[in-house]
Amino acid sequence: VKDNSIVLDVGCSTGFLGEKLKMGKNCTVVGIDNDADAVKIAGKILDKAVRSDIESGMPRLGKKFDYIIFADVLEHTRNPEEIIRRFGKFLKKNGHIIVSLPNVAHPLIRLRLLLGKWNYTEVGIMDRTHVRFFTLKTARSMLSNAGLEVVEEVAAGKLPVKFTRMTFCGGQTQMPLMMPFSKSVVPTPAVKAQKALCVRHLNALCGKISCRAWKL
Repeated sequence: VKDNSIVLDVGCSTGFLGEKLKMGKNCTVVGIDNDADAVKIAGKILDKAVRSDIESGMPRLGKKFDYIIFADVLEHTRNPEEIIRRFGKFLKKNGHIIVSLPNVAHPLIRLRLLLGKWNYTEVGIMDRTHVRFFTLKTARSMLSNAGLEVVEEVAAGKLPVKFTRMTFCGGQTQMPLMMPFSKSVVPTPAVKAQKALCVRHLNALCGKISCRAWKL
């Protein structure tokens, strides 16, 4: 997000992201959320905060934006493509939509599924409130179906595994074993792509996918 931009934060919660944009980049930030208590707090932090259920209707905003941000929001909706299309009318010419999605193809999720486990959690990739699940490929497809062209992708985290060796049969056999790191995932630099065609393969395995796109 460039300095001095006008930003719409969809699913703003209490305004913590917008506050960083205001303080760090001098942005004007409008927030939308369906939680009345969160909107009340965000209203004291952001330039404006509106309570709205984005699945059932559109708020009256009265302006267009340089950036519209959906940060870990669309996976909670039944029809994210339609929501993006409806919010697209609030985007300025040459504006960008920024989308962050959890990646269900994360190696640990794959491993658990291999073991027959599909257990929901309170937060994270398997958050029990998630309605839709995405991989890197299906995230690209969803954005394309919404009329967007991806111009940049960011893998928010490195592959959270390391390779070690385990000995079987009294030391006669060795094989690589994938083990999870116990430490937190460390963010990696953005990986830029021309029309999303040159992204490194490992990005498809990271815990979160963030895309910046514009309307076709």
